[in-house]
Amino acid sequence: MMWNRLRHYVLKSSVFGQYKGILIADLTAHQQYKTEFVAYITQTLQVIEQNDPRRFRSILCGLKFICNTPLCSVGNYDHALRCCGIDFTHYKCNPEKPEYEWWVARGASTIVHEATHARLHLFGIPYNSETWERVERLCRLEQSRFASRLKSDHYDFSKLVPEFDPTWWRQHRSASWLQRRGRKVIRAYRDWKRTDTQHFSE
Repeated sequence: MMWNRLRHYVLKSSVFGQYKGILIADLTAHQQYKTEFVAYITQTLQVIEQNDPRRFRSILCGLKFICNTPLCSVGNYDHALRCCGIDFTHYKCNPEKPEYEWWVARGASTIVHEATHARLHLFGIPYNSETWERVERLCRLEQSRFASRLKSDHYDFSKLVPEFDPTWWRQHRSASWLQRRGRKVIRAYRDWKRTDTQHFSE
């Protein structure tokens, strides 16, 4: 309990913006990320709100924070903090480039995925060794259904969400806590070594 209170304090201290009550935080070392991440997440939430109001309402109910943080994956959900973690380095793209539309849609679909985790948790569905694959498949299905609602003159968003492959998840879940923590430290170090002006999806 004390550990979660400390994590909540750190997360709340790292908030740099908000959208309709969802707090947008950044736990990385790059000052420039904070402004870019707030702008990016604001756009992803607007895309969800405009194209899928029902799922947007679920996000408002399920999430309190969306946070940029180094991860072993592209996103995660922390039910103790009601926080959707996003590794911005997987989505960061120069807003002036045409493909920025694709990366905003990718981020929006990830938020839908993680918000589905939040919704299932609120319904009392556990996430454990017996249920994790079924839960992940459900979250990926919701992600795909959301993507199918997006329209674009330039992209076919039916290809936005790849098919679920449990191989990576099995490897990740079989890793020890120390191994997972080590991977996050390496991710954070690589992130710190990048320059503030570098865009990763170029």
